[in-house]
Amino acid sequence: MLAAIPNSTSFRILIVVWLKGATCPVSDSDANTILADLQALLPNIQQAATDIVARKAAFTALPLGGVPALVQQDLASLKSNTDTLAAAFISCAPADAVPAAQELQSEIDAAFAPAIAAFN
Repeated sequence: MLAAIPNSTSFRILIVVWLKGATCPVSDSDANTILADLQALLPNIQQAATDIVARKAAFTALPLGGVPALVQQDLASLKSNTDTLAAAFISCAPADAVPAAQELQSEIDAAFAPAIAAFN
């Protein structure tokens, strides 16, 4: 199924979002494609989290009050949604893809942790 979709990671990620309401199971081929696309996004997620922490002082210095709290809230919400999405994928993934999906979820959670902590 995913082979017919244009080679766009962002577009394919929308397919993962669709999984939240999908009927299980996900085929081996689709699971491998989804995992590869998410793995390709991991460095971007890690860099974005690092960049957010590096810009904390700039957020705090903004004349608008409460920006750091808003950033923390958004990060916590994004992590929660990511965890929900991962759980949906893991529940539909073939058994041999589950360990890789769980490891990827752990790596993404590890990227979020310092960013969320920095804004707490």
